[in-house]
Amino acid sequence: MNLTEEDALAIGLKVMSDINFNYDNNAKIDVKYLERGKYHDFNCWLLSFPYGFEDFDRHIYGNLMIDADTGIVKNDISIRNGSIVIEYNEDKDKYFIIEKRP
Repeated sequence: MNLTEEDALAIGLKVMSDINFNYDNNAKIDVKYLERGKYHDFNCWLLSFPYGFEDFDRHIYGNLMIDADTGIVKNDISIRNGSIVIEYNEDKDKYFIIEKRP
């Protein structure tokens, strides 16, 4: 594992900032380390960004996965009833939304 929890959180915050994801800044962002195993073939950090309290009277979460060994962000952010496909532009050092589903 090359990334620390703090490194993963910094990357996650950059991604969400770059794509203007409106998460609740006052709520705790959950960060969990998951070892390679049954559900994925790499060690990863799973970051859960809370949002939607004002609409649903509870937080729901946008989930972002980062490969713990390479630091590469997986290109699919899971959100309520859908996903956001992102891509990284190395020249601009910025993440962009490619597609939102639905």
